[in-house]
Amino acid sequence: MIAHMSGELKINTKELSKYDKGKLDRFIEYIKRRMRCEVINEGENIILRGEDIDKKYVKTLAKRFLYIERIIDNFRVLAKNESLLLRERRKVRMKR
Repeated sequence: MIAHMSGELKINTKELSKYDKGKLDRFIEYIKRRMRCEVINEGENIILRGEDIDKKYVKTLAKRFLYIERIIDNFRVLAKNESLLLRERRKVRMKR
């Protein structure tokens, strides 16, 4: 299996920025430190531009960031077409 590589990847961070703006800033810094690419913050989206951006690797980095920030139980990382989404987990409520 060949990993998908491209020159640009969009990460939708709308729900993370609503949750905590500081965590969004730390996420951008975290990605910048670990990847050799241009990181553009467009409010609700972060755009990664560069050569050979591996979507699977970026998804792993995003999950690791959520774990480090102790919000892995609140968020999940979804791959959708040519982008990633940082989505808030829906809490399941059991009927009594």
